[in-house]
Amino acid sequence: MGDLIRETISTWRDRVKGNTLPPVSLLCSDSDTFVRTAVDILVNHAFRKGDKGLNFHVVDGKSTGPAGWLMTARTAPMLASRRVVQVSDADQWLRRDTAKSNPEEIEALTAFATGGGKARGSIVLVARTVEAGSPVTKTLDELNAVFRFKLQAKGGSIQTFIRDLFKKRGIMVDAGAVSYLADALGTSTDAIVTEVEKLTEYGREVGLVTVDDAKEMVGRLRGHQFYEFSQAVAQRNGAVALTVLDRMYNNLVEARKKVSAAGLPLILLSFLEGEFWSMAVAKGFTDSRDIGELSRRLALRRAKAGKKAPAPVSEFVAKKMLGNARKFSTGEIAAALSGIREVDKRLKSTRLPSRVLLEELVVSICAKKRRKAGGAK
Repeated sequence: MGDLIRETISTWRDRVKGNTLPPVSLLCSDSDTFVRTAVDILVNHAFRKGDKGLNFHVVDGKSTGPAGWLMTARTAPMLASRRVVQVSDADQWLRRDTAKSNPEEIEALTAFATGGGKARGSIVLVARTVEAGSPVTKTLDELNAVFRFKLQAKGGSIQTFIRDLFKKRGIMVDAGAVSYLADALGTSTDAIVTEVEKLTEYGREVGLVTVDDAKEMVGRLRGHQFYEFSQAVAQRNGAVALTVLDRMYNNLVEARKKVSAAGLPLILLSFLEGEFWSMAVAKGFTDSRDIGELSRRLALRRAKAGKKAPAPVSEFVAKKMLGNARKFSTGEIAAALSGIREVDKRLKSTRLPSRVLLEELVVSICAKKRRKAGGAK
């Protein structure tokens, strides 16, 4: 990562370990990776001798307000020394006009930040952009409690970040490859790190990544990678699925591409549902010698779902589907389909951001249940 971001992470870690953070702090980032890193540092320190599950609260800043955050932070912790409240999408509460329309709540939040009230917990505000004139931001700046993990939107800065990532891994990269990656990946830091890791492995033998290597290994990622997302979930690779999801929301929704924020989650759910129904079909096959019959059954299922004549499914696709199905039990596939339908309902009935709902779904599907010793497999 860039030197500035590395320095910010180090400062945050020192403040956490030294217990010198005020009761309210602000993480400003265009990447969930850095936010998760910072929150993990805080949580791991806060709950060394306590129960995280009862005392770590993640709330949505779009549907909640300071009054609720403060009430939680002031509540006595259970089996731990403190509570931690993470407020995602807190941008609207860090605007000047919000402060004017909610003066009492903003005043209570800044008073809590400066030591007013009994602090039994910490409030961590997470935002992508911050207005300099916001009273909350001004107060937290005075307390040195604003931590910025942002890449500048200028192409040169992104290219420097990409070069530094390759340099850190001992790989040379030509200028054409850097330019191509900066254009293809945009400012989605998670996507940049993921693709650099892939290219590092690809170019390790010769120690060099060229523009041709970049074009071969990295597609133009400004298009919606629906198949890449559904495959990552089907392969139980939650880290990749969440990175792709982050890339789609950051690079596409904000850029106002063809699929809107409202349409994106529905398309992703449709892809996931089709993937897991196909895996349910594949679950009935245990012998790879039956791959031809599996191909036929998959074609029939897809034709039924689309009400069209059966389209052929290659044996390569069928083998891949069979391999994915083996990563899940029959019950887990059924639970995944049930979870997909539940998220579809919640998208229409809750104010929670679609991104949060999809992230929770990915985690629930990809998580592996621990088997008891001596238990049935």
